[in-house]
Amino acid sequence: MRWRVERVAQCASTNDVVRERAASGEPEGLVLVAARQTAGRGRAGRAWTSPAGGLWVSILARPRRASESWPLLSLLAANAVAEACRQEADLEARVKWPNDVLAPDGRKLAGILAESRPPDFAILGLGVNVAVDPGAFPAEARAASLADLAAKPVAVDAFLDALLDALAPRLEAFERGDDAALLAEARARSATLGRRIRTQDGRSGYAVDIDDAGHLLLRDDAGRSITLVADDVHLERE
Repeated sequence: MRWRVERVAQCASTNDVVRERAASGEPEGLVLVAARQTAGRGRAGRAWTSPAGGLWVSILARPRRASESWPLLSLLAANAVAEACRQEADLEARVKWPNDVLAPDGRKLAGILAESRPPDFAILGLGVNVAVDPGAFPAEARAASLADLAAKPVAVDAFLDALLDALAPRLEAFERGDDAALLAEARARSATLGRRIRTQDGRSGYAVDIDDAGHLLLRDDAGRSITLVADDVHLERE
């Protein structure tokens, strides 16, 4: 993948800008970085706070695989973020299915918003709390800044370089259809598997596996096996 990094001081949403560019024929590999977003969002349209010191970036891909496999993109992007955390901060971050990257203490370091228009393009929107002032997070957010947890200084530009270096081979593996390697990493880095979880609609049980499509398998309290495709899950306290 050949990256083309563009930076803007501010925009409403990097995903929205990249979507417009993609619809106009922009080739894959565009990396749009904003110092600040005024209308950043997470999954289900939730607001995403984007203060100074974070990495707010959207990446354009044009996958050449059937759209049924595209849910894996969120997982591989999350694992690329976790790998960049290891490289740049000596921090073993974990991935909460399907799209959050957590510090070892369970606080949120990053989130991924993957949006797509199959079969034309997919956008990987990533928000990483690289060096955000903790006071900038909403009071209800259980969030952390990577720089506060790292044993060495962490810069946004250096983290972006590490992220893109980690993302490129994972996207190449995806294009080759090497899903086994991607899923093995997702399982190994999972903060969800083996944990008792609760879904947004009130179902609860244990997360037992991630299937070949990247979906989460839940064994509920009645012993039934349930496949979660894109649900929000809450990790219950151990």
